[in-house]
Amino acid sequence: MAREARDQGQDKQGKDIEEQVEAMRRHVDRALARARAGLTATLGYQSTDVANVARKTVRMLKTLPDAGALAWKVEIPNGLAFLGDDGDLTELLGNVLDNARKWAASRVDLHGQPDGDHVVLTIDDDGPGMSEEDTEHIERGKRWDEKTPGTGFGLAITRDLVSAYRGTLALQRSPLGGLRIIITLPRAMRLT
Repeated sequence: MAREARDQGQDKQGKDIEEQVEAMRRHVDRALARARAGLTATLGYQSTDVANVARKTVRMLKTLPDAGALAWKVEIPNGLAFLGDDGDLTELLGNVLDNARKWAASRVDLHGQPDGDHVVLTIDDDGPGMSEEDTEHIERGKRWDEKTPGTGFGLAITRDLVSAYRGTLALQRSPLGGLRIIITLPRAMRLT
């Protein structure tokens, strides 16, 4: 339909249709991610090595534009295990670390630690950060900035996945000056 509208000289209608189709695709992707995470969390059959996934994700992100100029610090103890799917953890970390990469001036830090039955991941960057008002008024699924490339839905998808695992996600001001994201997820007591 969008192509037909454009072929008939109705560019605005074609663009509107494409935007609606893209919004529906993102909604379906998010729903599928939530369902997959919920099933994994309920069954509890998988555990994922957090340090391994973090290292692979950072290695991949370092290949993106401007990422090589950043100082990346990853501190996660060996053997720390997330009670969930490695693909979900990769998506979570990929989204938040890519966001940090886009906004960081020179540095991105990722720390992971056990806390009882939970894994706590803290991501800090030294970019401009967000005001308290901005972090309090973020709406799920809404684009928060128009200045950087991307869809703006990475953090919304991350929030949905974290929620499906009955975890938490908090946004704060980082001691580095930028944004701090704290993600709490269920912990597996050992790797399987």
